[in-house]
Amino acid sequence: MAKALDNAYSTLQYVMNNVGCGIIIYDAENADVIFENEIIHNSIEEKDLVAEGSRCCLENQIKPCELHLEMWYEFDFKHIKWIDERDVIMCIVRDITHKKIDENMEICFENGEIFTKSDVEYNMKRAIEMDLDEFVVYYQPIIDTKNGECTICEALVRWNSGVFGFIMPNDFIPLAEYMGLISHIGDFVFNEACRQCKAWNDARKDIKVSINLSVVQLLQVNIVENIKAILENTQVNPANIILEITETLAINDMERMTRIIEDIKALGVSIALDDFGTGYSSLNYIKQMSLDIIKLDKTFIDDVDSDDYEQAFVKMVVELSKSIGVKVCVEGVETKSQLDVLMANQVDYIQGFYYAHPMPSNELEEWLDKNGK
Repeated sequence: MAKALDNAYSTLQYVMNNVGCGIIIYDAENADVIFENEIIHNSIEEKDLVAEGSRCCLENQIKPCELHLEMWYEFDFKHIKWIDERDVIMCIVRDITHKKIDENMEICFENGEIFTKSDVEYNMKRAIEMDLDEFVVYYQPIIDTKNGECTICEALVRWNSGVFGFIMPNDFIPLAEYMGLISHIGDFVFNEACRQCKAWNDARKDIKVSINLSVVQLLQVNIVENIKAILENTQVNPANIILEITETLAINDMERMTRIIEDIKALGVSIALDDFGTGYSSLNYIKQMSLDIIKLDKTFIDDVDSDDYEQAFVKMVVELSKSIGVKVCVEGVETKSQLDVLMANQVDYIQGFYYAHPMPSNELEEWLDKNGK
């Protein structure tokens, strides 16, 4: 029992130290702080937080409030049970100094239109509250170099806003992450992509779907259970699902990510490491994590048709990956000359505008029929 509590506390401590806000657990009965995460410890003086937080907790009767402690903070209080069954108050602290300054900051979308940040935030929250009907999943073909066929497609989210129009992910994903809404969008994409993969497979289309998992999703304590539930609810064959994780998160907590990957793979899905090369990981990490695919970031092949270093880098990654049984997918391929170099180096999969842009599921079906993929 003691070991189980220790494990539970370690997991809780890890999660609380990796969220984007400060967390402090306060035992009001004994007037004692029993936990504070790293954000609180490193940026806010404990005595100020406890004194002000306790006062506001009493005065506001556990309602959110804002305080100015040299910088602006938003406080939210919740009564919870601690792991030792104590009744405690959890104080969630968010730095909103920038919000006070830039509430009217303008955001310029890729289509050239400009809106205030507050307008975008409001409409994104509203879109999520309305059952995420404005979010749509597009699919980009991934070509198997052995036969030239589309054997995998990557699921990519778009926001078709009733107010702003069609918005590309680079315009709203960072804001969704900042607002803490990305898990809602990520779960929607995961569920929709699994449902679509099942439909394609039932129609005798032998295709797999690759789905990105956000950092927030991966940090959820019940991530494996969530994945299992969606796989079971959609009845998709897990062997046809590939889950992509980011390299930076993987190498920052190798032990935890290795354990999570093992548990996820036990469900029957495959794992891909996205944006390989941006986080300075080594092939040794890939071997430890038992990956199936690494996706080489676009920045490493932009000039692969003329740059000796990029050619050597691709060759090295392919050779070392093959030695440990991991396949290589190269993203962002746009020209025939890039493709020729990558084919000569025997990469396994090609993804990019050279073959196709991301498209809705019905257009992908037409593309597959037209190209005989």
